Amino acid sequence: MKQASSEFGSQAIVVSLDVKRKMFGRYEVFAGRGTEAIGKNPIEFAQEMEFLGAGELFLNSIDRDGTMSGYDIELLSMVTRAVSIPVIACGGASSVSDFYQATTAGGASAVAAGAFFVFHGKHRGVLITYPEQDELSAAFAGHHSERKQ
Repeated sequence: MKQASSEFGSQAIVVSLDVKRKMFGRYEVFAGRGTEAIGKNPIEFAQEMEFLGAGELFLNSIDRDGTMSGYDIELLSMVTRAVSIPVIACGGASSVSDFYQATTAGGASAVAAGAFFVFHGKHRGVLITYPEQDELSAAFAGHHSERKQ
């Protein structure tokens, strides 16, 4: 990774962290589509990846992925406070307000969502949809002034 970031620039290197909450609430990074624990907590792994030249981190909460139960703000804020590179939140989005919470309370630089854009209603019918610009604008109104404080 260090060689790749030297050759192509750190802005070209995005590292994905798949994280699960383990027994007693401890977080651990996983590999192999969430099947192999690598024995590192997300903070030390994120810092190591930043040191090796990552330009961004894609932080996926395996426990929340696809659940539409909101991002894991605790995990997100722990990682964003530990590194100086942008962190993209993934796993759990159910509404535009979740995007707002991830970027304000969680400190994410960006958000990713899947099920939020595909499933709709209490029966989770498939309906590919996106929030309207006015809905996004309303959710993030005043966001920049809050984040600078």
